[in-house]
Amino acid sequence: MKQLGEKIRFYRQQKQVSRFKLAHEANLSPITLYRIEHGKCIPKLSTIIRIEKALQLPENSLFLSASESDQQVIHCSLSKTKVLNQNELILTLHLHLTEP
Repeated sequence: MKQLGEKIRFYRQQKQVSRFKLAHEANLSPITLYRIEHGKCIPKLSTIIRIEKALQLPENSLFLSASESDQQVIHCSLSKTKVLNQNELILTLHLHLTEP
């Protein structure tokens, strides 16, 4: 997940937003954002979406290739597939690539 963290840091610095301000706007601690940016933890999908919104990025832009020529769009959907017990369940993330 280091590549994701690098993208977040790139967009944050490009928009001249401090780590503290982005963390506040995405409802994260600055330490958590630091860990995400440096590939030390894997953020939840909901966290990634909050970061995208705080940076005013298009939806799913953090999942797209850094290549300017890559024009595919990723559509995500999440579904519950199996309940293991009262505290555990398996979720399936479906990713669909489409042309714009």
